Formats: sequence, C-alpha cells, structure tokens
Amino acid sequence: MPQLHQRRSGWRIASGVEVGPLACEYPEKGSSLARLKRFEHHRFLGARDTMVFYDCDDADDYAELAAREEAEHLTMRNLISTFGPDNAPEALNRGFRTP
Repeated sequence: MPQLHQRRSGWRIASGVEVGPLACEYPEKGSSLARLKRFEHHRFLGARDTMVFYDCDDADDYAELAAREEAEHLTMRNLISTFGPDNAPEALNRGFRTP
C-alpha cells in the first residue's frame, strides 16, 4: 500500500502523484458520474455545517457540493456525512434537508 503524506492541497502519494478531495469516476456504474474523493461509492452526501444533503447523481446538486468543497474544504474539516442505507429518506431521518 502506498504511503500518503498530507499537504495543504490534499494528499500526495509517496510516488509524487497528487490525490485531492475532488472528482473521480464512480467505478461501479462504469459511467463518468463525478464523485468526491473518499466518497466514490456514496450517492447521497450531507454537509454537517448546513445540514443539507446532496444527490451526487443530480448534476446541479453535485455542482453545488463540488463548489462548496473547493471553496470551504468540507472534507478536510470533516463536515461531509454519508448515510446507511444510502438513500434520501435516511438523510431526512437524520435531520438533513434538501438544498
């Protein structure tokens, strides 16, 4: 397993490849749906500072979440929440609301 070194811009693998918190491909579906790094397998993500959840399959929701991640570094501040099961009723049950 490669060693990771934390940097201000994100993470750097020992080989020098930058690994940031933003978009990656969703491997299970084989499409190019964007996902935040570390949350590739989650469709619904919640922001704990505003208690709003986002559907990453919706282009507008994902664009808003990605913009917030870029500006506010939500992942590095541990403000992103996932839900189990990964669905909207569970997010609502936990007190999150739609944007």
